[in-house]
Amino acid sequence: MHKKIDSYLKLNRSLFCVPGHKGIINKYDLTELPETDDLYDPKEYISSLESRISRLYNSNISVISTGGNTLCIQTMLRIFFQTSGELIVLRNVHKSVVNTMILLGIHPIWIAFSYNIINILSSINHAIDTNPNAKAIFLTSVDYYGNILDIKNICNIVHKKNKNILILVDNSHGSHLKFTRNSNLHPLDCGADACADSAHKTLPVLTGGAWLHVNKKIEIKEIKTSMGLFGSTSPSFLIINSIQNCINWLEINCKLKFNIFFNMVKYIKKCAENSKILCNFCNDPGRIVLDFCNYKTTDQEILKYFNKYKIEPEFVLNKKVVLIPSPFNKYKDWLRLECAVLLKKIRFNFVYCEKYTKENHDIYLDLPKVILNLREAMFLESESVVTENSAGRICAEVACKCPPGTIIVAPGELIGENEQKNLLNNKIIGIKVIKKNISGY
Repeated sequence: MHKKIDSYLKLNRSLFCVPGHKGIINKYDLTELPETDDLYDPKEYISSLESRISRLYNSNISVISTGGNTLCIQTMLRIFFQTSGELIVLRNVHKSVVNTMILLGIHPIWIAFSYNIINILSSINHAIDTNPNAKAIFLTSVDYYGNILDIKNICNIVHKKNKNILILVDNSHGSHLKFTRNSNLHPLDCGADACADSAHKTLPVLTGGAWLHVNKKIEIKEIKTSMGLFGSTSPSFLIINSIQNCINWLEINCKLKFNIFFNMVKYIKKCAENSKILCNFCNDPGRIVLDFCNYKTTDQEILKYFNKYKIEPEFVLNKKVVLIPSPFNKYKDWLRLECAVLLKKIRFNFVYCEKYTKENHDIYLDLPKVILNLREAMFLESESVVTENSAGRICAEVACKCPPGTIIVAPGELIGENEQKNLLNNKIIGIKVIKKNISGY
């Protein structure tokens, strides 16, 4: 892509087209021209780049998104749910999935989330039996906390029961899983029919760069048309160029660089365990999640502690520190992190408790009561209330803490005492609810 744009720049044309900065800010920030290809109707260079991604991930079709993983999810659901339908959804879903279901009129069949795969499989089996018209199952794996589902086992069991049900996966945080020592961690290698990878989260890609993999026989024109329905007609060529650079790097360096990277992550986890910080629940070899439930401290104190060592976590919530490293972290980054989790430094800052009561902040254990369907509730007249006064009201928005972005209560669901508690635990102090004067409520 760089070579193509360089060739165009050598033409030295006066830019009486967008963008407005006329190349002053960045000469590679161009619009779609005959010489630069079209993301939604690629003829040459973008099409070639997408084919390289497809070969790298062993997919039937892979397409680029410059609108992040949200655009990939919107496209994925659009190509399989053109006329609404029922979708079985594991509850730890990102809010972008709920928003897309609202836009497309998809009816969710919710499944309570559990870290126990047996419970998940039992719930999926029940959902399939009681909802024979369901078109697909939507899974989130890997999640923000580094939890990878046993997608291979899920696919085998689901397809034995009904081979027509699709397995769709939000793999936003797992683009790197294709390059692990265990090649069966990426959803595509486990039998998923479609998978969305947010490349910019764990790979060297500019923010907003992502790709969608589809392993069904679908015309690429149909996928591109669906993506164009939601995506900007001015996709960023800076992002596309960064994706090309990333693929160049992956094709040459991925095995060696990722082996070194995964060893560093493993070493930091070992250091943390020596300091009696829990981190064994995270099975993503490229994610570090440190649980300080053994220590008398607060989220604010934990964040302040890591900032003191010049470390910026992805987020800190309920004493869990989520760190998203990559092969592009420098040696000084790893050294700072090693110093931060050393036993003596941790003990000096926090009081360790041999006996502790671990608070349960799992927001997915119980499903809220559904009063109205998603789309109906989203577009009814609403009002804002403080969360402390929200119990007994019907939610009118996708309520979540972002990050991690997983929903606590969705439009049309009743905010009970449990939902209210979870909202407050996640620092959500206000929420939109449907007005009480709405007919039938």
